[in-house]
Amino acid sequence: MLTKKITKWLKENEDALLPEYQEKYRNFLIENGFDKNSSFVEFMSQYSDEINGCEGHLFDVVGDLIDYTKTSTNYQIHTFDKVPTNYISLTDDTTECYLLYNKDNDSVVLIEGANLQRLLDEDFDQEWGSFNDFLTEFLEIDD
Repeated sequence: MLTKKITKWLKENEDALLPEYQEKYRNFLIENGFDKNSSFVEFMSQYSDEINGCEGHLFDVVGDLIDYTKTSTNYQIHTFDKVPTNYISLTDDTTECYLLYNKDNDSVVLIEGANLQRLLDEDFDQEWGSFNDFLTEFLEIDD
């Protein structure tokens, strides 16, 4: 679940998706192995759109996963870059860095240079232990 501070910040600063998209996105994520009680599912099913923050911008991750074709970012990193499928790109610009959500353990990692070997070696430039921790820093929410 999202923290109260994150929820408050989002309500004050971002527009939520329309209810029919929220239900569609939530169902898609759950059907594809994401934890229904996670902050990731809650966030992505309500606010999966371009959101700017301190590490660049998040993009419509769920829309990208639904349209899992040769033109989608996550298809490209999984198929061509060989990024393990438990990692989901949070940004559509993977040429400069990987900003990845790990659906196995709810963490987020940043790897400058989009270097697959560093990902496989778990040599991250930055790691957040949870999606909530990442959002707090990304959105620059004061503790």
